[in-house]
Amino acid sequence: MQQRDVVKLNGKPEQVELLYSSGKEGRNDRGVYYAWGLAQNKVIFAPPALNEAIQSLNPRKGMKLSIQLGEGNRWDVRPIDPPAEQPRQIATAPAAPQAAVEQHPKGNTARIPDAPYSHTGWAAHIRDQAQSLIDVAASCHRYAAEKYPGLLTGNDVADLVITTYINHSKSGGCQ
Repeated sequence: MQQRDVVKLNGKPEQVELLYSSGKEGRNDRGVYYAWGLAQNKVIFAPPALNEAIQSLNPRKGMKLSIQLGEGNRWDVRPIDPPAEQPRQIATAPAAPQAAVEQHPKGNTARIPDAPYSHTGWAAHIRDQAQSLIDVAASCHRYAAEKYPGLLTGNDVADLVITTYINHSKSGGCQ
């Protein structure tokens, strides 16, 4: 098996590309570490604090990160979106065909995109979080309508979901 180059994190930002969505846990005489496979045959041996910072970004294969050990031994981990070496491109929405415009029950019209847009890095993370919240809100709305017909509105349910999400995020997420 070919040896991987170890990325040394010594105060300056290092740009890396993840090969996997999680690090492999290991243990040595210094304690627990997480080995993250990286593009270009590289690896990072992350202490638990760095692993936690990476995991907080919902990592996935191909995600590009900037990692730096800052003052007070605090990790600064940021997604690179788009990759720094490429010029930023702005996606433009295709024109909506007439069939893609739907009449909303309250009279609003909404354009339904033909296909999802391609996002990377932080934008993909935000999109994934929003889509998950939409799924949760829809499920909760369905539950409220079946269990308590006419008692809660869609806005009531959305408010509960958003409040729970915000409070959960402030307390550190899933434990």
